[in-house]
Formats: sequence, structure tokens, C-alpha cells
Amino acid sequence: MKKQISRTWNHKEIYLRSKLEKLVEDFIEYNSIHATYGKDSEGIFQVNFLVHEEEAE
Repeated sequence: MKKQISRTWNHKEIYLRSKLEKLVEDFIEYNSIHATYGKDSEGIFQVNFLVHEEEAE
């Protein structure tokens, strides 16, 4: 397996759960997005966004 080089267009990070949860919470609050988030009964962090559907042309 090839090692992915950081800072390339296809580079992906893997974060600690606590850091990712904080990033998501900060993003939601900073952008004033209507969303619910938290851990479910199995400890999985879930995010649900309220959105307006785009109208078909």
C-alpha cells in the first residue's frame, strides 16, 4: 500500500473522536446551521441537518 502524501488534493486526515466532534460542533455553531448532533445509544456520533430541498427545473 502506498503512503498518502500530506497536502495533496486527495489527502485525508483521521482525527481523534473528540477532536472531530469539536470540529463539527464549532462548524455548526459558527455557520448558524439548524442541526441536531450527539451520540446514539451505541456511542456513534451522529449529525442531522435540516435542509431546504432544491427545486427541480
